[in-house]
Amino acid sequence: MSVPTDVFGFIKAHHLTSARADEGGVAVAPAQVLSVYVPSTTDDHTHAYGWRMQLRHAFASARNGIDERAVSEREAFEACVRRIEARLADAGLVPDESVPPSFMLRAPGWMALAATDGELIETRLAVAPDWSATWGEHAVIMPYLVAMRADDAVIVLIDHAHATIARLLRGVVHPFETLAIDDAIEVGTHMGDAPRAGFHTGTRGETATDSAQRQRRNDYEQLIATVQRKLAVIAGATARIVIGGAPEVAAHFLATLPGSLATRAVVSEQLQLHSPFAEIPEAVQAALMDLLTRRQLELLATLERRAHLTRNAAFGLENAEAAASAGAIERLIIAESVWRAYPEDIEALAQQALRGGADVEVASPACADALEAHGGVAAELRFVVPPRVPLDMPGAMPR
Repeated sequence: MSVPTDVFGFIKAHHLTSARADEGGVAVAPAQVLSVYVPSTTDDHTHAYGWRMQLRHAFASARNGIDERAVSEREAFEACVRRIEARLADAGLVPDESVPPSFMLRAPGWMALAATDGELIETRLAVAPDWSATWGEHAVIMPYLVAMRADDAVIVLIDHAHATIARLLRGVVHPFETLAIDDAIEVGTHMGDAPRAGFHTGTRGETATDSAQRQRRNDYEQLIATVQRKLAVIAGATARIVIGGAPEVAAHFLATLPGSLATRAVVSEQLQLHSPFAEIPEAVQAALMDLLTRRQLELLATLERRAHLTRNAAFGLENAEAAASAGAIERLIIAESVWRAYPEDIEALAQQALRGGADVEVASPACADALEAHGGVAAELRFVVPPRVPLDMPGAMPR
């Protein structure tokens, strides 16, 4: 699944567009949803005031789309606004000018989904979204998918003697553990002045220098093995891995990873063992985007072959919609440019695919050009679905 369980549960519970009956058989209107996306701000009161004004303008824009005569709907909307503002206040960010929004410094952005049935979920975002507040019969999820495509990675910073394991989540670095090798080198006993290099104790075998070098190699290999064992537990079956530190050590660490970990790992030349925490998120996100590009381009090439051989691939919005309606999509990739051009159609497609159990992701900028040549949407299918637009039509472009 390409979204967390709580977000997926909210989407699944709030996609109905017609009235339904309650336990007593009385018709109940579907819940409305207020979807809010906001970027972070600073503790500076000037910026904080502007941020609060933007928040109010976003609410006002959504409010203006409600018919003034729909009194009950307007009341339901205001109730959702109050619940979101209360959640912001609980977190330390309030629309009251007297308190600076310091909690937002911990992440580049924030999302809240509030439904008229009382359910509300929130999450911090790895990338700052555009300001938006949308009122409708379902949640808006595409800005979330855009913001989170390069997030959630286990970080390993390693050199010959030290290693740090951390995690990037919601744009924030969380340290886990730091490991180090004891650098002390013991030489053999010697009477008189300090021993010369290569001195040994007089017994057969290696010199003290050779012994120290062998011990360093053993310690280094032990460090690599220990970090890899811990990494396997922390990364689990799906988390992506970004490796930094001494370049030759990082490359060796990647080369010795088990295949199940190596396929979702990448080395970042920008990450050093002692990189300031403030610089780590950007470097990790850049590496994750490279990893995403590599994987998406490989998948796109595979889908191009399948489209002409087994036909279990779909390109373009209309063909993807047909596949989603049949519950056939296993994996869906969407170009951000197509979402911005057709927001409602792409939002509906993404949610239908998610409800059908598909992985849905937004293409990296480097993959988007290749994807746009196919209409900006590509899907791996579980079974063949006849295309609405013939595959020999360039791009199978959206309507």
